[in-house]
Amino acid sequence: ARAARKLVTFRTLLAELGAAEYPRAVPEALFQADHQPSWVRLQLSALKVITTPRIVTEDDWACLRPALRPRPVWEGCHFARLVGLFALRRNPVYRQAVRDTLRRIAAEQRPGGGLPFITGLDVFATAIAGIALARVAPHDPRLASMADGVAARQHPDGGFGYTTGVCQSDVDD
Repeated sequence: ARAARKLVTFRTLLAELGAAEYPRAVPEALFQADHQPSWVRLQLSALKVITTPRIVTEDDWACLRPALRPRPVWEGCHFARLVGLFALRRNPVYRQAVRDTLRRIAAEQRPGGGLPFITGLDVFATAIAGIALARVAPHDPRLASMADGVAARQHPDGGFGYTTGVCQSDVDD
């Protein structure tokens, strides 16, 4: 399912950029978002709006609305936000808000014109680095501040997001 979702995403983005045709006959099962992270649910709703508009529901539009959030980037994922905006611009109700959001995004671009896929990996990278450091230097004084920094970002469900400001707990962290 993951490979099929990635293929449809890639082909849809190419079509949005005018470089390919939109995928046809996308199976409805591809849009099942049960037990998926929040950014995948947003991406699946966007793909549904773009490729299979006849089955779009109000829940799909509601799932896409966080893409309009100004700052911080919703769930730290520029990619999901941009895919969501591609879909939202198809609805006249959201067109002006999409334009405004795209102007804000343009101001966030890096000097080379790009945006990172996600806003950062500070929690994930600190946790991984701490595990590695503990393995090779278990008495290193930096471990306590690393552990405190990660622990301060623990979510109410006991998990951690991959970066600061992400509400979705991630199994990798």
